[in-house]
Amino acid sequence: MLIDILGDRCLFLGDRHTASNWAVLQANRVRAVLNIGGGPPKFPDAFDYHSVRVADRDDADIVAHLPAATAFIDHHLTQGHCVLVHCRGGLSRSPAFLIAFLCRYRGLTRAQAVEQLLAKRPAAKLRTAFLLGIDQWLASLPEPALAESI
Repeated sequence: MLIDILGDRCLFLGDRHTASNWAVLQANRVRAVLNIGGGPPKFPDAFDYHSVRVADRDDADIVAHLPAATAFIDHHLTQGHCVLVHCRGGLSRSPAFLIAFLCRYRGLTRAQAVEQLLAKRPAAKLRTAFLLGIDQWLASLPEPALAESI
């Protein structure tokens, strides 16, 4: 599973199987991998990895990880590098981090980011706690108007 989030074939949502598939990563010019879940990088010498250890539970605190993770995505996209964002199933954690990125670096409201993500990955199971964490983080940024409540 490799889902093109922006429609530019450079920002992808995936799962652990995608992250372990050398041929798929190479064919899609992936150069950076945001690994949500903290498992070991599969190809540490081939890609730039940023790993985040966050459990897929309502009590997991994603807020502390959002600044570095979303900046990692933005840095690589700005450099023209394709990025894979993945967790175990590509259903909850990685979609949440992509929503945060879309709000922070693409200027979407949270509602717009959720809509765009769900249009690409209808099976996503967005945790309310993660969405509230994103709102909290966005509200702490210089442009708090980007945050929306549920």
